[in-house]
Amino acid sequence: MAQVLLFPDIDSHTIIKQKVNNILTYYCIIQDDNTDNNYQIELWSNLTTSKEWKQFPFVKMKHQEKRYFVIIDISDLAASQYEFTLRVKTLQDRNWTWYGKPQQNGRITIVTPSHTRFVPSVIHRIPELQMIRKHSDHSIDLYHFSTNPKQIKQGVIDLGPVDHSISGHVSFLRKGTTWLTPISGASYFHPSDVEKHQLVLYQDSERGDVHLWMALGTSIDCWLSFGPNNTVYFHCPTDNTQKDDIQVHLLFLTTQNEYKFYDLVKFAIQYYYERIADLSDQISQISKAPEDTVLVETLGYCTWNAFGKELSYDKISKALSSLKDNHIPVNYLLLDDGWGDIILDRSQLASFDVCPAKFPMGDLQQTVQKIKERYPFIKYVGIWHTLCGYWHGISKELARRQTYNYFELEDNKGASIGLIKEPQLFYQEFYNFLNKSGIDFVKVDNQGGFLDLMCDSKTRLNLWNTYRKALIDHSDALISSRVIHCMSLNPYILLEPSLSFKAKATFRNSDDFFPDVLDSHAWHIYSNAINLLWTRHYPVIADWDMFQSDHPFAEYHASSRAMSGGPVYLTDVPGKHNIDLIEKLVSVTRNGSRTLLRSRQPPVPTFKTALENPMGTHALLCLYNINREENEVGDEEESAYAVYGFWNTGPCIRLGVVEASELIHLASIFKSFSVAHIVTGLDQGIILPLFPLSGPKDLYGASALLTRVAGFGSSLRKLI
Repeated sequence: MAQVLLFPDIDSHTIIKQKVNNILTYYCIIQDDNTDNNYQIELWSNLTTSKEWKQFPFVKMKHQEKRYFVIIDISDLAASQYEFTLRVKTLQDRNWTWYGKPQQNGRITIVTPSHTRFVPSVIHRIPELQMIRKHSDHSIDLYHFSTNPKQIKQGVIDLGPVDHSISGHVSFLRKGTTWLTPISGASYFHPSDVEKHQLVLYQDSERGDVHLWMALGTSIDCWLSFGPNNTVYFHCPTDNTQKDDIQVHLLFLTTQNEYKFYDLVKFAIQYYYERIADLSDQISQISKAPEDTVLVETLGYCTWNAFGKELSYDKISKALSSLKDNHIPVNYLLLDDGWGDIILDRSQLASFDVCPAKFPMGDLQQTVQKIKERYPFIKYVGIWHTLCGYWHGISKELARRQTYNYFELEDNKGASIGLIKEPQLFYQEFYNFLNKSGIDFVKVDNQGGFLDLMCDSKTRLNLWNTYRKALIDHSDALISSRVIHCMSLNPYILLEPSLSFKAKATFRNSDDFFPDVLDSHAWHIYSNAINLLWTRHYPVIADWDMFQSDHPFAEYHASSRAMSGGPVYLTDVPGKHNIDLIEKLVSVTRNGSRTLLRSRQPPVPTFKTALENPMGTHALLCLYNINREENEVGDEEESAYAVYGFWNTGPCIRLGVVEASELIHLASIFKSFSVAHIVTGLDQGIILPLFPLSGPKDLYGASALLTRVAGFGSSLRKLI
């Protein structure tokens, strides 16, 4: 029997708001090498007024071979839970083949939309929370609560269980002090008293509304945790160095329009900047800073996954020679961890210069000069360091030579961290040395690690802020403001920006690319996609990290980087390159130079990607992006195209569907597109007339485009 692909699949649970959506459409693809076979396909479901099971026959789609659909009218059905499955046979077969396993049915919950907006019960239940204000627009309500943590017993407020059952959720979990990572699930939050979540976004299964809880603090740390039965706790511990009148904040947002889910985080962040932190003007000015064309317009190379800390001049030469021999148009080189002069047993910076044992010139300036002379296609060279110099800071010997006021603090693992009381002086001298050595940009790592220092919160924050400010001041003055901020995905950094006004910073949007960890690749795309719900409203360029072109997941990563709106850079082992793939990422400009083929802004995840637990069900990740092209002089019409991408998180082939109704909700500009071109994936090269984006569905189901996505594969389609 041929392979059947179904959407929505039988591992899905979909909430349908009756009267808003009165029809439910299923799509199917039959994969069969025998083109003579004709199929009879039926959806079996209790989507009936009596809830008795019956068949709903599929019909062929117009213009799309071996693609089928069935439309079910749900306008008369009661609000309730329903199930479905599918069976199929050829016209020559006597017996039906059932899709999936016994009792493995998909779920549909039909809800009746409420005429009133939801009001959270914590307004009346939690006396420790003071209601500051309600702030609304036409589709979103925001409730701002505040409390003085010094008046909270043990620094924890029990908010009780959420007010309704949950269909799906995603939260932002702190991974140590340097990363936020999305955690998704279905009906229940994961109970843990040690996990720290900064926000949780979920859809309730009673009204179909989408809600957001978000913990916000400036001078004090605060977070959420979950207990049994979807209980939420608000944590705000204090120490004796904080003022008596300090406040922490808790925001609750809600919308009845599920297509506005991504606006909830935007609305919350904008409210915080404007009403709580008074940072709106600063954020606006930073947002207007120009993009530096070096990191975002051209292809780069980083040494990390190719060599790790075992970096040397010889290895760099082999890598660059391999790029040169294969005509790979790399424009910049990043020397990651391993280039510097380090005291290994203390993991501290010994000097500003290169490691003399690895670099025979013994001098960073000569090394950079030789690289640029020998490999003239490398126009820019950058180096890596951490915010405090190296992982455990700088050495006392370096501090003594530079006459710094040196001291040490322990971190939470017992390591001694070498720090100085004059970070401005350290950064002035360090970056002046880098500038004279020909360094064009820096990657500054472990920026959130200051939270691991074992000292009181006031000392920690003051020290941290001083280092952050010194970095910005002297990168502006000496490194052309070219900074890649890494291990910075930390609530305090996101809520208290320390960024350049001269050039828009590049900001790592997730944990690392791990080439040898099989289950990390889908997770990498997912975490970057979901983290964008927050970081797209932070005035930076999101960086999805390097990748390798000669790798089983190479196209998987390459397609996501092209859509990411951020830099694209390789970390190939010498001699191991996928030239065809790399050439798809770059193009020749009118003046003969090479530029990246990339989106100009970060993509948006669809509702299913954000709130239907795709990692738990091995479903598709779906992102879209809209690109506006520069027009010729005198051409008044704006030209635009959209890219819609799928990434399969599991090993089995899946059906990717773009529905007209969803696109209209996502962006009205989709109305102007007429053709879809499948650029990558199993159906690469297929061009289809785009469905009508207004009016009723036609009789041939031409309201959706169907694409097959291979197991752990990806597919991009361009809409023009």
